Amino acid sequence: MLKDDPVDRLLTTTRSRAIVIGGDDLMPKQSADEQAVAAMLNTAIAAAKRLASDPATKLSDDEEVALDLFTLLLSRPAIIIKGGRVHEDPENWPEVLAEAELIKPVIAGVGRIELADKFKIGTGFVVGDKRILTNNHVVCGLFELDPMAWRNTRPAFEATMKAYNKSWSDMPDTRPRFEMVGEFGSEKTNAVRINRVLGSHQKVDMAVIELDAVPNKAQRVTLATKQPATFKGHRVYAVGYPVADSPFKPAPLPILRRVFGQDETLGMKRFSPGTIMEWENEHLFQHDASTLRGSSGSCIVSFDDHRVVGLHFAGSYTEHNNAVPLWKFRKDTLLTGNGVLFG
Repeated sequence: MLKDDPVDRLLTTTRSRAIVIGGDDLMPKQSADEQAVAAMLNTAIAAAKRLASDPATKLSDDEEVALDLFTLLLSRPAIIIKGGRVHEDPENWPEVLAEAELIKPVIAGVGRIELADKFKIGTGFVVGDKRILTNNHVVCGLFELDPMAWRNTRPAFEATMKAYNKSWSDMPDTRPRFEMVGEFGSEKTNAVRINRVLGSHQKVDMAVIELDAVPNKAQRVTLATKQPATFKGHRVYAVGYPVADSPFKPAPLPILRRVFGQDETLGMKRFSPGTIMEWENEHLFQHDASTLRGSSGSCIVSFDDHRVVGLHFAGSYTEHNNAVPLWKFRKDTLLTGNGVLFG
């Protein structure tokens, strides 16, 4: 339960996480939007009390949206990273500050994949010497292809990959970038160029990319070699660069703004705690850490040992997100043959 005035507490939380104006400090944006969110939170609290007294209560659409906002802000925040660290102490997640020093190296292993002109495409993380892991559909973004081209038109996708690898070799200035900072309010940069796409998995949304150099102070994340002992409900976190909402089932705008911010903070490095929900199928599991489209390629990390258990690739608001269970692919030739290290 929230102490003191819950609406005031939640508004304070949203001011520090999301709505911002220019400058280095996160500042509240005083507007009708804040009044609207305050009203939504009051609605959520009233709805929650009704549900507590009668679980069969039928909620209105407005009440359900308000409860979603309430739940996300408290239970599934998307926290802005500053200086390579998580500085916030989120409600219900005591591990975040208690294990800040163990989380910091993971953050240092995650970067933003961009076009040569710095247009933001997705997320990747360091998994070997000049090697990063990301999604096939992020690679499709680099190639200006439909996101599902890697599966639906495989021969054309592979031909395009070969052509782009050659083009990047011939014209180095056109190569995409891998930015290791990308933090809100920071002018710092730590970027290297992408050399080529080494390979793409044919069954799951996973690709290996080669960088032209090891980014300064980058950390290789540790990939899990086995399934977590407790699976359903296992506490995890995602690190990535949420940019835009999914076109398939988008979140309502007030929720999107309060959880992820507006234009100034989209595409910036964020930390999102959540839990593993269940298996989607033998090669995919579901999780509920807050993500957006730019989060594609984020690492899903266990709070138990800070090893990467999954590669995030898709999600749907109020339902679930999906990830590839990496320990199941530790002997896959795409990974073993391209310098991806486990353990």
